[in-house]
Amino acid sequence: MGFYIAKGKIYMDSPEGGFQNIGVKAVDKVITVREIESIEVIPGKHTVSSLDQPELTTLDEIVRRFNVSEANPILTSDETEQAEILGMEYNDLKSYAAKRGVDVYTYRKREEIVEQLLKLS
Repeated sequence: MGFYIAKGKIYMDSPEGGFQNIGVKAVDKVITVREIESIEVIPGKHTVSSLDQPELTTLDEIVRRFNVSEANPILTSDETEQAEILGMEYNDLKSYAAKRGVDVYTYRKREEIVEQLLKLS
């Protein structure tokens, strides 16, 4: 079955041969879609003097490329480290803290170790 436009009218192949003028109707449905209301840029604590092969981009492109949303923010390196620290098992946390210079014999409780690590950040 073919559709054709001629002189501003729409036609389709007619079963009897030739072309039959047609109209086209549609039924709409309402879809609720999340969209970003606002964007906030949050500076981290760390700066660097240079970047290796940087690519200039826009904030809109960053949002699109990284699928940024309320549920999927881009964390600063500080926030990423905090999230990793808070998610560690006790023994891993203790080992990591010792490597970072925290006195794990003085600070034995999980909360104390986390507090000391966050002070180092």
